[in-house]
Amino acid sequence: MFVCFYSGLSFICFAGYNMIHFTPLQTLGLSRSCYSLANQLELNPDFSRPNRKYTWNDVGQLVEKLKKEWNVICITDVVYNHTGMSFIDCLH
Repeated sequence: MFVCFYSGLSFICFAGYNMIHFTPLQTLGLSRSCYSLANQLELNPDFSRPNRKYTWNDVGQLVEKLKKEWNVICITDVVYNHTGMSFIDCLH
């Protein structure tokens, strides 16, 4: 469950923050912009490691862990018009 992210986010707790705003977590389009997505339904594979493919379930576990252990809530953008032209390929 995103162990590398969880340990890297520990500064949030100590700094007194109570919310994390994730930019879109989906697969990026050709421009590599978080606001031009290649697939709205797929978690960005860049988050995965060679020996571990992360899933939306892992994201949910991370969010729950942050909420329970650090009292930190998480939000993210869901903007469907940020879908890039390459998403059309996923529909075929």
